[in-house]
Amino acid sequence: MTQSPITSIDLNADLGEGAGTDEALMPLISSANIACGGHAGDEETMARSIGLALAHNVSIGAHPGFEDKENFGRTRLNLSFDQLRDQLLRQLDRFQSLAATQGTKARYVKVHGALANMAAEQAETADHVMRIVREFDPNLSILALANSEQTKAAKAHGLKVYDEAFADRAYTADGQLASRSLDGAVLHDVLHITKHIQNIVQKQGVVALDAQFVPLRAQSICVHGDTPDSVAIVAAIVQALAEQNIEIKSFLDSQGDT
Repeated sequence: MTQSPITSIDLNADLGEGAGTDEALMPLISSANIACGGHAGDEETMARSIGLALAHNVSIGAHPGFEDKENFGRTRLNLSFDQLRDQLLRQLDRFQSLAATQGTKARYVKVHGALANMAAEQAETADHVMRIVREFDPNLSILALANSEQTKAAKAHGLKVYDEAFADRAYTADGQLASRSLDGAVLHDVLHITKHIQNIVQKQGVVALDAQFVPLRAQSICVHGDTPDSVAIVAAIVQALAEQNIEIKSFLDSQGDT
């Protein structure tokens, strides 16, 4: 079945993580995933990032992960459901309370790092995450890795879910993100990245590390704020999308919920 062509796409970035790129990236993106103090950030950085997002009319999302700043939330932890629930609810409550002081709130959740990867691969972890988000606020949307268990679990729990692809990460043949331990897992070359983006928006798929083409339809493209040269990468993506007549627009403002 032929997919309808993409005319607009969201551009999101993980921010509030201490990379020093928030001010430069915020004018270029349409959605900001702001660290909630678990893997990175604190009340001051959250408040600053929320304020920047409001100033640039950028959609605000909460970006919780394992409470493990030492490893930036990128180490897999074996937590019980109750332990995970305590960590995520603490982060979401902290974030929404701070956002409320600026007259706003997070409209969606995107899980960070190792927890995101585990929830993408493992049905049980995905179920736990989505149960916890629904308990906190069933009106929150989910920004999830396309073709993953996250998407399935969010739908099963009645949450609105939007799929994302990563501009600066390579994929495996099963449509998952390649482990950062693999050579070529993190993309740095701007020409490579813009070609990768062109595949996502024009061909609706990605070329995996083994050169296989993997179908993938996304409503959002992510760049990590802590990736070296992230500002130059995002500027190149913005230019590449403009050349393809693709509008950058928050997925929350689009019509086709999934």
